[in-house]
Amino acid sequence: MLIVNYLDKAILLVESQLEFAKWKIKQGVSLLAKRLKWLGTYIELVELVYALYVSEVLGNIPMKDLFSVLGEVFDFDFDTKNFSRTFTDIKTRAISDRTKFLNKLQKNLIRKTEEANGNDRKRR
Repeated sequence: MLIVNYLDKAILLVESQLEFAKWKIKQGVSLLAKRLKWLGTYIELVELVYALYVSEVLGNIPMKDLFSVLGEVFDFDFDTKNFSRTFTDIKTRAISDRTKFLNKLQKNLIRKTEEANGNDRKRR
């Protein structure tokens, strides 16, 4: 009986430590998220959110919820009535310019990887 009591207390201690660790992680993520600030334009963020939505890389989340969550993450106040109108503006762009912001992201990532590859070659 003494061993059972000891094990029960040990399990409670481990469970409480696990809950505390989860809380600490959540607090750390919240603090990090509060330091993020969107520095791009409104239309760039709408383009990014729509791309994430249609790609379903964040699961099957309703678009309005996705805008709400990412608005909180990036400390950006979306006008919920306006983001669908902004998407209409994106749709009416010339085909080569339709994903302007995503193209910019791609171009910057390719440039960075090419720079990194160049630095790797220099080290050899």
